[in-house]
Amino acid sequence: MKKTSNISTTYQNVLSQTKTILRQWINNNPQFDCPLVSYNTLQDEAAKFETLLRTRTDQNSDKRGNTNSLTTVNKQINEAVSVFRRYLKAEYPTLKDFAQQYQYYGFTVNEKGTYIFSKDNDQRSNALEVIVSRFSEPNNTFANREFGLAHWAQLKQNHNQLWNKSDDLRASRANSVSEASKQYQLLKNYLQDLHDYIKLFYRRQDFKAALRSFGFLKESV
Repeated sequence: MKKTSNISTTYQNVLSQTKTILRQWINNNPQFDCPLVSYNTLQDEAAKFETLLRTRTDQNSDKRGNTNSLTTVNKQINEAVSVFRRYLKAEYPTLKDFAQQYQYYGFTVNEKGTYIFSKDNDQRSNALEVIVSRFSEPNNTFANREFGLAHWAQLKQNHNQLWNKSDDLRASRANSVSEASKQYQLLKNYLQDLHDYIKLFYRRQDFKAALRSFGFLKESV
């Protein structure tokens, strides 16, 4: 299941709560010491969590931009494929079966028996290698056309760059998601430790008021 904005909201709420508790701790209880989690430790871990969330936001933005750019270049490739089909028909006006030509230029046959330029980006990357290689051959019929070698070589370069970047972004984002999840749980545990210790420390007094003075607005975390 994808990490959604709901997860991010939950994370932001915990970060906001931690910041409030840090502020109230230093303002209202500056001499208080919790052996389970110190003020400095909680402050440092909150800062790490905030950095991770900022990184995730940046990565999500980068991934959306990459996806949009990849969609654009794939549309350009589809347009070039349509033009290439017209080139073939014009070059071989009496030919009825273009299977050999399509195979030669990197097309694959689908379950309906139609030759296609694969839409799967991994397979499309391989097909781009083939068609650019064919257009690069000496005296290729289509190399100097408007949608010839130069055009396809540029499409191949653009597609490869964006698809490789997409892989990199997915890997980085997966790592950030994992690290943020661990940091979230660490903060939750620290807040629970602090909450429980305050209740214990002020057990003979008004521990609810004590919790509020630390920024805990409910009796449970």
